[in-house]
Amino acid sequence: MVADVAQGGRSEERVHDRVGQHVGVRVPLEASPVGDFHAADDQLAAGGERVLLARAEQARDVLPAGLSERGYAVDVLAVYRTVTATPDPDVLERVRRGDVDALTFTSSSTVTNFCDAVGTIAGDRHSVISIGPVTSQTARDRGLRSRTRGPE
Repeated sequence: MVADVAQGGRSEERVHDRVGQHVGVRVPLEASPVGDFHAADDQLAAGGERVLLARAEQARDVLPAGLSERGYAVDVLAVYRTVTATPDPDVLERVRRGDVDALTFTSSSTVTNFCDAVGTIAGDRHSVISIGPVTSQTARDRGLRSRTRGPE
């Protein structure tokens, strides 16, 4: 069996290089499945092949749906799940008091879990930094104004 590996980020590239894994599709990471799919579109064959998508248990279906529409047989394999931790009460209180200058979020689930843990934050005093457009939208939906995104 020959399998191509798709990879999208410099850290992933270093891992594949270290273990000698051939990467058939290099996806410029755009921090969203839609961006990943469109960025890889010119590298994908015309379908008819099987694709294994290893991902979080809770994830949007944009990427597998897009691949299926192109004729791929997509197997989704959940390899990890997001589990809510019990935050340190002292840190939560510092956030509520405004003793933190910036909030950073790496996924929509971090925004959701943060807001559920912290509750309402008075005012608009925090700089909110998110990894990409989907996470920024989740932050806005939860009342946080995302001011910047991380590098693409």
